[in-house]
Amino acid sequence: MDNFCLAEDCNIVIGGDFNVIFDPDLDGNGGNPRRKESVKCIENICLANDLIDIWRIRNPNIKRFTWRQKTPVIQRRLDFWLVSNGMQEDTDNVDVISSVKSDHSAIVLSINGIENRSRGPSFWKLNSSLLDDEEYVSLINMKYPLWPNDEFKEVTDPRLFWDLMKSMLRYKLNLCKPEVFYVDRK
Repeated sequence: MDNFCLAEDCNIVIGGDFNVIFDPDLDGNGGNPRRKESVKCIENICLANDLIDIWRIRNPNIKRFTWRQKTPVIQRRLDFWLVSNGMQEDTDNVDVISSVKSDHSAIVLSINGIENRSRGPSFWKLNSSLLDDEEYVSLINMKYPLWPNDEFKEVTDPRLFWDLMKSMLRYKLNLCKPEVFYVDRK
């Protein structure tokens, strides 16, 4: 993250299973909840980028867990959203909800008015040499027509649809041609 360069006015949203707890008293129950050394790295990223744990900001004293083990009973809040501090007012909802067939709960973040915002500067670059690769082209020709109807049929936002399509292309490329996927991009 040292080389992470962003425009000054952009917002950051990072979410997922960080596998650490910030506060052993609030984020742990059972076992021996303690702060790992790796939490310092996350805290440094938050400080450098003015990020906050939005769920904890909105729920400063609540114990709610996203991971659990039944025997012995151990619970932790390992999954969270880190968002730009300036997004507090734009965040409509942040929650922890049940999930099916997982030892983790789902974390939910709703951002107000995101569909009305224009996209920031970005680019996507296709390695055009892949178009000469018959195996890759065949795979994409076979799979691409299915994605809008199967994989992404409920996606109505064209920006999200385009990002999902690019993500799927990268995923398929990684499966098909990992040696191309991990080329040094300096």
